[in-house]
Amino acid sequence: MRIIFADGHDNFRGVVAELLRDDGHVVHAVAHGGELVSVAKRLPIDVIVTHVRFADLGALEALEYLVAARIRVPTILMSGDVRGIPHAEASSLGVVSYLEKPFSMAELRLALSVAVRAGRVTGLAS
Repeated sequence: MRIIFADGHDNFRGVVAELLRDDGHVVHAVAHGGELVSVAKRLPIDVIVTHVRFADLGALEALEYLVAARIRVPTILMSGDVRGIPHAEASSLGVVSYLEKPFSMAELRLALSVAVRAGRVTGLAS
């Protein structure tokens, strides 16, 4: 699976990306929303896993740019508190699952599986 993993915390991003690579995935680890958009515009991606907030461009804003460019990718949003996320808006932008930090790798693996299936059903898969 081709994954963009976007998180502003270097250590967390690096560890999770490496664990996903160990699982056999191709992972593009990025530090902010602008990088997320740039990678998704250049490369075919199966799933985006992204933190909600970044200093430059929030995840929902990044997804708006992608949708405007006709790029729709099943997305998992990560946050310390998922209750503050506008779920209807997020869903319209391709968000299919949420992970509340901290989460386990088992929870992430399950969310990835759900995202891929949801992408196939909804036509979001690249």
